[in-house]
Amino acid sequence: LEKRAMQLWQKHKFGPVGVFTVDIGPHIPAVFFIRIYASLADRQAVWTSLRADPDWDAAVVDLEKDGPAFHREDMILLNSTPFSPPIKPATPGDPTRKLFELRTYECPTWKQLGFLHDRFAGGEIDLFHKSGIHPAFYGDTLTGPNQPNMIYMVPYESYPARDKAWAAFRDDPGWIKLRDESIRKGGEIVRNISNIMMSPAGFSMIR
Repeated sequence: LEKRAMQLWQKHKFGPVGVFTVDIGPHIPAVFFIRIYASLADRQAVWTSLRADPDWDAAVVDLEKDGPAFHREDMILLNSTPFSPPIKPATPGDPTRKLFELRTYECPTWKQLGFLHDRFAGGEIDLFHKSGIHPAFYGDTLTGPNQPNMIYMVPYESYPARDKAWAAFRDDPGWIKLRDESIRKGGEIVRNISNIMMSPAGFSMIR
């Protein structure tokens, strides 16, 4: 991945690519990728270009020369929400972020997913930032399991920093008020929350 795949992804103009080791999740050991595209047409274009590259074919042959390199590959396609920040590659001088949490909020109905959007855009993101929670992106699942749902990813300096930030958020009177208003408007709009904890690879463009 570091010596061949990342170089080829960059050569064929994939957006920032994140590579993470899953530390806590439903299936481990596992490697998690985040690949960013400007549009569905852009995704099709870069993958067509990559698959036509003989260096990619050679890399795949080498990967599989001694048998399967992994048990399986799962894929989820997300569409950025209107309030999602742009994902940018890491640059020198960025704060050290050793932990990334991927959180999935499942909603009972598509209408309630809209209510979830309203809650985030209507104050929850501001409360996140106040508490030290700064998600890298928010996205709705287009293809993948447990729909309708929204997924977002949060970087942290450490596990203690994560615990401190979430404690501050949960105890904030503004969150308690916002949550109660959300329930009055749309009921229990989130039926299940799941998360996985990940560490970024040293060569990940997102870290």
